[in-house]
Amino acid sequence: MAIFNRQSGPRVEPGVKHDVRAAFVPLLEGSRYDADDIVVAPLVGASSQGGLSIDGDAGENCWIAFDRRSLDSAQIAIKVRRKARKLSNVVVFVGHIKGDLILQLQGHDSQFVLGDSRVFSGRISLGTDSRIIIGEHTTAMNLIVSAHRGRVEVGRDCMISGPVVIEAAMHHGLVYLEDGQARLDTRTPEVVIGDHVWLGARSTVMGRARIGSGSIVGACAVVGGEVLSHTAVAGNPARSLRDSVTWTRQATTWDQRTQDYLHEIGVAMQPTGDMPAAADATQPSRNGAQI
Repeated sequence: MAIFNRQSGPRVEPGVKHDVRAAFVPLLEGSRYDADDIVVAPLVGASSQGGLSIDGDAGENCWIAFDRRSLDSAQIAIKVRRKARKLSNVVVFVGHIKGDLILQLQGHDSQFVLGDSRVFSGRISLGTDSRIIIGEHTTAMNLIVSAHRGRVEVGRDCMISGPVVIEAAMHHGLVYLEDGQARLDTRTPEVVIGDHVWLGARSTVMGRARIGSGSIVGACAVVGGEVLSHTAVAGNPARSLRDSVTWTRQATTWDQRTQDYLHEIGVAMQPTGDMPAAADATQPSRNGAQI
């Protein structure tokens, strides 16, 4: 088992399975790797190996663990950006991915986890006291994620069409002026996106957004609040267009992960030839909008 703690960092016991959920992030479920597949190393000094490059010295108790197969299947660039003293207490995990990842480390006490992905292209900015979790089998094209004193959690098997921005950063303050007094909003920005969510091209998710599993966010939508599970939304700000809906990666057949998801939520699948006609597919939702 690979274990992280502030004293010794992650360590690997030979000959056992690596449980990423226990080792680096409690939220990444179901991921197991053979001991020979995982490399664990301190984030110190400029170095490169295969498709992985590290630019800068992160400092004390800063670690990376990655699936060595990504050295051949991806370009991963980790850039340490510090203004004064070295960073400390930073953990990075990258599973078996295909594509490209640029990760900027800009603060202390932070964590980044990216599960296995057959298609991934993204730029990640990880600030102080921050956590960014992207679940396994999530695919992304031109994803931009920023967290500074914030949290971003993206579930499993999501589809992110590029470009998409996810922002959970406290770079500036919001001040409420009420009854002759000024009140500073100090709530931590936390973006939580469930499993099997489709984010359309040029959409933005920010603040304290909550997007339930199985939902669809339309192109150019801006989400800053709650989206219920199995709901399609669009617009700025995003509004509900239809409920009791989800999506599949292939237009005319059930892909395997969609089948698995529908099975998990207890929904039976009709044969593809029995799908509703187009006229039936545009029935209004309970709020009267159509999709």
